[in-house]
Amino acid sequence: MVLVEFFDKEPIDNLIGVITMRPEKVYLVGELKKVTKQAELYNCFLEHRNIESVFVPVAVIKNNIAMIVEKLSEIVESSDECYFGLTGGDDTALVSVGMVYEKYKNDKKIFLHRYNIQNNTISYVESTSEE
Repeated sequence: MVLVEFFDKEPIDNLIGVITMRPEKVYLVGELKKVTKQAELYNCFLEHRNIESVFVPVAVIKNNIAMIVEKLSEIVESSDECYFGLTGGDDTALVSVGMVYEKYKNDKKIFLHRYNIQNNTISYVESTSEE
């Protein structure tokens, strides 16, 4: 299983999914400098807590929806199950997720989730794929 997180300045928004789900790989999507630096820090954080997940930076241009959709599509196509964390990230990234979900919802196992840390709840959507 892979998890896709969208860079957010609040570290908990980037880490809540990996802490609760323990995916093999976490793609951290955002601007090159930010995701590269944060992926390194998060990997150290996980290593010190014996969590075997690995953050992989995915560089995109912030307002380039076509590029973000392309990168997300590549991730979905190369994964058996793909979880998208909607807790962090900007509007452009979240719109891109909606486009990718619509494109693949009948062919791939895609899960969208959002944590509300204040009231300890999770909202989620699951694709209808029988794959």
